[in-house]
Amino acid sequence: MYVSNVNPGRLANSQNFISASTVRDITSLRHDFLSALNQIGFIGTGQAELAKYSVNSTQENLIKSVLVGGLYPRVARIAMPKALFERVQQGAVQKDVRSSLFVGRKCS
Repeated sequence: MYVSNVNPGRLANSQNFISASTVRDITSLRHDFLSALNQIGFIGTGQAELAKYSVNSTQENLIKSVLVGGLYPRVARIAMPKALFERVQQGAVQKDVRSSLFVGRKCS
C-alpha cells in the first residue's frame, strides 16, 4: 500500500491544473480587493461582516454567470420590442403588448 505525503491542497491544484503561484496570486488579489473595499467604507472587516456578503457563495451557477458577465460583458444582448402607438383624439397612446385587447397592428 502506497501512502503519499502530498499536501491535499497541492493534490487538488495538480488535479485541476492550477499552479501554486496562481493560487498565491488569486489570494493576494482577493486580499487587495477586500482591503480597497474596506478603505472606501463599502464593507467591514470582521468575519460576520464578510459572511453577510457571501450568502450566495454556494450557488455555483450564479457565481459562474456573474464571472462570465463581468469578464465578457457583451455575451448577451437584450432586444426590447418596438413600442406600438394608437392614435387618439389628443395625440397617441402607447399600447400594452401584454393586453388582451392588443391585436398587433401598427398605426400609420
